[in-house]
Amino acid sequence: MQQAYSTAIATYDRAILSAISIVGSKRELAEKVGVSPAAVTSWIQRKKRMKYDYAMAIEEATGGKVKARDLFLRIKDFSKEADVEG
Repeated sequence: MQQAYSTAIATYDRAILSAISIVGSKRELAEKVGVSPAAVTSWIQRKKRMKYDYAMAIEEATGGKVKARDLFLRIKDFSKEADVEG
């Protein structure tokens, strides 16, 4: 499980940074998705989970180059981290 969790986190990190690069900046990504730049920062720092609707909006904003499935971490899928969700 730990390896799967580590792989998912690495995929998430690459995806969120790629999305920012594709659209141009954190601010532009925030505008396209309908959140504040602070929300984007909290996703980067993994302080808050990204809701699936925002992951889908990012996929759309990047023309499908970044996939929602790579951004929507379902922590409950990783038993070691089950208590972290919320």
